[in-house]
Amino acid sequence: MPDEPLKPILPKRERPLPAGTRPALAPPPPRRTLLMGRPMHFASIDQRPGGPGASRPAAFRSKIDRDLAFKQWHKLAELLSERGFEVMAIHAEKKFPALAFAGAAGLLLDRGQSNPVESKTFITATPTHGEPELHQQFERVIRGIGFQAESLDGHFAGAADFIKCGDNYLFTPGADIDAPGIPLGGLRLPSFLGGRSARGQWGSEPRVREQLSELVPDSEIIELRITDPRFPRGDLVCHPIGPGRKMLMVYVKAFHDDARALLLSRKSKVAEYLIPIEDADASLYAANSFQFTEKGDKHYLVIPEGVSKELLRRIEAVGVTPIPVELSEWIKKDRGSVRSLITDLGWVRTDRRTEPHVGDFRRSLRFVPSEPTIPAPLAQSDAEEGVSHRATRG
Repeated sequence: MPDEPLKPILPKRERPLPAGTRPALAPPPPRRTLLMGRPMHFASIDQRPGGPGASRPAAFRSKIDRDLAFKQWHKLAELLSERGFEVMAIHAEKKFPALAFAGAAGLLLDRGQSNPVESKTFITATPTHGEPELHQQFERVIRGIGFQAESLDGHFAGAADFIKCGDNYLFTPGADIDAPGIPLGGLRLPSFLGGRSARGQWGSEPRVREQLSELVPDSEIIELRITDPRFPRGDLVCHPIGPGRKMLMVYVKAFHDDARALLLSRKSKVAEYLIPIEDADASLYAANSFQFTEKGDKHYLVIPEGVSKELLRRIEAVGVTPIPVELSEWIKKDRGSVRSLITDLGWVRTDRRTEPHVGDFRRSLRFVPSEPTIPAPLAQSDAEEGVSHRATRG
């Protein structure tokens, strides 16, 4: 009987699968993740009083158009998704419409790829009064994504008041409301937007600086006190851009005299180069922009549409390409522009080590670009608040 031909022994990874069996899909590569909040209850978000609206063009002083605001949010999310980001969008809750301003969630210092999400600690923003339930909702989402969450002892506005600039960090607390020369005008801002605390302070409290220094022991923290109540957070008046984020777009007038002197000093260590923001651009929250980098050395800045050509020219002059986006209706709420809608979560990897419930929660938040669906018109009471529900063309 002739010998049967030998069958080749395939390596394990090359053995054919049984009939009808699909190959296991490799987990998708990690993508830098941005957290946003779905705007279904935009009309219920209060307009912050005392903002810089008087300095804006007439087009930014018309009635707020809810439908247009929804389309603007969708276009921003779609733009970010097309540029390679994973956009997670918090589900809208009628009781907490301000979840749409996801930039108020807090601060993540470790946004690199090397450490898993489960080992990273997210510092949640901490109100001293008012809006505590809103912050609890943000914390619930952050924990659901898989992060550990902690808070500081004292009011802290998160990444809005703790800003990486080159090798240093800028800490931008608010001012003592009893200090002379600070024109508060009797305004009381929501605490999660940098409002007053029970201790007579608006903005992040200076005392949290010591706790922040423990989080970044190898970096210098430069304190720049804000005294203009129209801009209750640092990310509304300054934004580092360019390679290494060493150049600073800044609205100098918003700061205390000591901070102005530090910014404008020839020996300043704040930034290598200042790009001044004028009044009109500051009123559109030009500093509340978002920079990202592609292919290692191509820098882009998502910035609100309507800022001056001169500011765009200065941004381009330092090697950054501006990408204007229309956010007129959000700006009218006087809570910021681009950055106020985004929290950067760094690189979020979902793989075999991810707990099933965490993976399910992340997938439930995933934004999929599609044609925006305009919510049904709200009740008459919302229209009476000055919100326009007229349809707009795409």
